[in-house]
Amino acid sequence: MKKFYIFFGLLCVAHISVAQLEVNSTTGNVGIKTGASAPLSVLSVNTAGSTSNLVSMTTTKATSTGLFVYRAGGVINTSGTWVYVIDGRSEITDFNHNVGVRGEALMTTAQNTGRTFGVFGRAGNSTSRYNYGTVGLLEGAQNGVGIYGSVNTYPVGVSGRYAGYFEGNVKVTGTLTATNVQPSDKRFKKNIVSLSSEHVLDKVLKMNPIEYNYAQTTLRAAKPAGDTITPEVKMFDEKAQMFQKKHYGLVAQELQQLYPDLVYDGDEGFLNVNYIDIIPLLIQSIKELNGKIERLEAGANVGYLKSGENNAIQQWFLSDNGATEDLKLYQNAPNPFNERTTIQCYIPEQYKKVQLCVYTMQGVQVQCLNITERANVSIEIEAAALSAGIYSYVLLADGVASEAKQMILTK
Repeated sequence: MKKFYIFFGLLCVAHISVAQLEVNSTTGNVGIKTGASAPLSVLSVNTAGSTSNLVSMTTTKATSTGLFVYRAGGVINTSGTWVYVIDGRSEITDFNHNVGVRGEALMTTAQNTGRTFGVFGRAGNSTSRYNYGTVGLLEGAQNGVGIYGSVNTYPVGVSGRYAGYFEGNVKVTGTLTATNVQPSDKRFKKNIVSLSSEHVLDKVLKMNPIEYNYAQTTLRAAKPAGDTITPEVKMFDEKAQMFQKKHYGLVAQELQQLYPDLVYDGDEGFLNVNYIDIIPLLIQSIKELNGKIERLEAGANVGYLKSGENNAIQQWFLSDNGATEDLKLYQNAPNPFNERTTIQCYIPEQYKKVQLCVYTMQGVQVQCLNITERANVSIEIEAAALSAGIYSYVLLADGVASEAKQMILTK
C-alpha cells in the first residue's frame, strides 16, 4: 500500500509538470506555462511567443524580473580575458537595422510614478582607471558614433566619426574638459550685420565682472502620489574643484539688461549665459578703443588749433564726441609723395558742407578744399602748393570730423 501512494504522488507531479511544459511534436518548440497556445518560439516562457523570436519570455508580475542571470565564483588567471554575463551579438550583413542588445523601458502614457531606464550600466571596484558603467565603441571604417543620444528622435545620419553625438541639449553639472569648436561657416548664418555700426564698447563697459563661489542647490519636487522616491538631487559635487574654487563671470540677470540674446532660460527657472558669443563683442570693443587711441594720437601730433573757425576739429581732438562712424577718410596714395597724391573718402548724402583740411604738425592750417561730391570721392593734393614735411589731413562735415591721417611730402 505504501508503494502505491508513492507511485501515485510521483504520477501527480509528472502530470502537473507535463501540463506546464509542452513540446510541439511538429516544430520541436518548447513551451513553459504557455497555456493552451502552442509555443511559436523555439523556447517560449509564459507566452506563446513569436516565430520571429528564438526565445520569448513574458512576466506580468510587477515585482518580478523578466530574465535574471548571475555569474559567481571562479578565478581567471589569464590577463585580459573578457568574461560576459550576457553576450548579445548580431552579425547580419544584409539588414538595415542591426542591433546587438536592445533595452526599452517605456510607459504607454505619461505617469507621475516610477522611474524608467532603457539601459542601466553599473561598474566599480576593479583596477583603477578601468571601470566603465557603459561603453560605446565605433569600429570599422565608416562614419558613425560610439554613443548616440537624442530627445524624441531616432538616430540620424552623422557625417564624421565621433565618440559621442547628441541630438538636443546636453547638461553637465561638473567640469567639462574639452576643446570647444563651434560651427561658424557662413552657410550656417543669415541676417548677418557687422557690429561696426554699434557702440559696443559703451555696453561692454557697463558689464559687471564678478568673482564668486558656487552655492549648493538642491532640486526638489513634490512627492508624486504612490511613488516611493522623493525627488531630491544636489546640483554640485561639493568635493569637486569646480565647487571649491573661485569662478569669474557675469550675473545673468544683469547681462540680460544689456544683451538679452546672450541669456537663456534653463531648467527650474535658472538663467544661463552664452559666454562664447561675448568674444565678438570684446573684439569689437578693442577695435573701437583702438580707434579712439589713434584719434587721440593724431590729435597730439596736430596740436591744439587756435583758430575759432576750426573749433569743431579742436573739440574732436580733445573729447572725440564729434566722431562719426559713417564719415570715412582713407590713407593717401602714394605716401610719401613728391608730385601729387590721391586721398579717397566716403561722404554720406546728408552732409551739406564738407571740407578736406590739411595741417602742419604745429596745427597750422595750410589748405582747405570744399568738396561737393558725395558717396565715394577721390581728391588730389598737388605738391607744388606745399613745402616738404609731414602733414595731417581730416574731413570736416557740418561740425563733425573724421579720423585724421598723416601724409609725407618729399621734394
